[in-house]
Amino acid sequence: MKIAILGARGIGRVHAGVFFRLGQSISYVLGSTSDSAALAAAEITQITGTAPESFSDLNTLLTRSPDAVVIATPPRVHFEEIILVAGQGIPIFCEKPLFWRDGQSPESLMSTLEQIRDAAAHLLFLNSPNGYFLDSLAEYIGSPDAVRQVRFSFYTQGKYRNSEIGIDLLTHGFTILYHLLGPRNLRHVEKSVEDSRFRCRFAYGDAAVEFDFIANPDGDKFFELEVDGVAFRRVQRGSGADYRMSMLNTSNNRETAIEDPFVISARRFLELVAVGASGFQQEFNKTAAVYSLMVRTLSA
Repeated sequence: MKIAILGARGIGRVHAGVFFRLGQSISYVLGSTSDSAALAAAEITQITGTAPESFSDLNTLLTRSPDAVVIATPPRVHFEEIILVAGQGIPIFCEKPLFWRDGQSPESLMSTLEQIRDAAAHLLFLNSPNGYFLDSLAEYIGSPDAVRQVRFSFYTQGKYRNSEIGIDLLTHGFTILYHLLGPRNLRHVEKSVEDSRFRCRFAYGDAAVEFDFIANPDGDKFFELEVDGVAFRRVQRGSGADYRMSMLNTSNNRETAIEDPFVISARRFLELVAVGASGFQQEFNKTAAVYSLMVRTLSA
């Protein structure tokens, strides 16, 4: 499979390494300029040992007919890229958030979501991997119907500020919540927005939920999910080929090893490419639900 990565110098570079480890070829990269595209190609060459062809124009890149496209550009250009790539019938692996436009009303954002559904739901997969953490914790959490309290804390070294932190991280929170509890009614949203912190509380069905997000380039990374008083904390060790991840149950100090969720997500995308439109449609329904929850929270 020949993969094109749009925006390959940030998170796109991570995806390049993941897809390469899964046996796929990184054949093309897109940058905002010819120089940035060339730099991205050089960096990916160090990862894969093969030099991808670089482009600064998406239409020109698409003439090479890639088998799949990874969108890792800024969210403000996601919509146009999704529509253009889907118009060529090419499967899309999109980084979160699905898209965003500052200043748009909630109604306008949801209208744009429906445009994406009409054009690309049969081809589009959103990279929202943190829900996969729950698969390894099912025996400790129990029945979703019994859950009454959920708290998710995620502290990153990102540079976003104020509500931008929510735009960046709410997809993680709601992906976990949807994975844990399924579709439920969102009510009573309360937000607290500071320069480097975004917090919100709300009712999700019968469960009381709190998200606490911090973006601090100089701070420590922290990822913890608490369900009915039992907290599970992400533990990361090593780097590169030696990278390992686990979830620590803080109530009994036991760790459960897990596969890198980015690898799980990329593998799932490749499986959908093989299956076709029906699988993508099911995944898009989850994506649309999570995006709707994010928009409603940010606009509350």
